[in-house]
Amino acid sequence: MDLPEPRDFRQWIKRVLTVLDLTGYRWSREAGVPPNLVSKLLSGEQTDLRLSAACALVRIAQKTARDQGIALPPLERHRLASDPGGCSRP
Repeated sequence: MDLPEPRDFRQWIKRVLTVLDLTGYRWSREAGVPPNLVSKLLSGEQTDLRLSAACALVRIAQKTARDQGIALPPLERHRLASDPGGCSRP
């Protein structure tokens, strides 16, 4: 299974904010996640998030990009090791 590392997801969030001209607050609100989630991720106050929150953010980014006719930046993904201890920490 391929998933992004938390640090790669944070970098992707930074790029998406710029490309889509969104604020972290607006993106969080539209995704239905706590309104300061994106800001906390970017500041490092929060280093991880639930998969449901990540999916909601990606869904809104995809919809917004589609609506604006803009391509989203690629999200780096890493093959997870079959060993449960194989995932690296943020």
